[in-house]
Amino acid sequence: MMKSNAGQRRSLVSIISKRIYGEPKLSKPKDLKNIKQAFSVKLNTKCKCPIFTKGNDVYIKVKDWFSDYIPKELIRHKFIYNDSFGAVVFRNEAWIKIDNLICQVKNVFILDILKNILRDIEALAGFEYLELECSAFSRMIEETLNKIIINTKKGC
Repeated sequence: MMKSNAGQRRSLVSIISKRIYGEPKLSKPKDLKNIKQAFSVKLNTKCKCPIFTKGNDVYIKVKDWFSDYIPKELIRHKFIYNDSFGAVVFRNEAWIKIDNLICQVKNVFILDILKNILRDIEALAGFEYLELECSAFSRMIEETLNKIIINTKKGC
């Protein structure tokens, strides 16, 4: 099994705060006081994640932070839709910060940035090396990088 090389470089990603199902709602980080949302990206068909920028840092409110599905034996029938389409999940959320991303997008190959971010998130969330490749989360980060390229004009 291959090991992650995330320990050999400075981590780009940090978790500002997170909540698991049943805990109080997440509040906006104090660093983002009076800062408006820059844009949003889709994590999946039912979940949009707001993106904020402050200086060269990017903050993402991940509204589905690797949530778990509710076991069938715990689901009460009165809450199930008649068509049984879609999964019921324990919704986890997190605020993550990606350091110096605005400058990196201007100066580093985008796929290298994507790879580094995914390795950092795998380490933070306890996943195996390369587990997030070709996932919805990977596509969300890639869309974030593309929108940053489009929306930022200044260089670093």
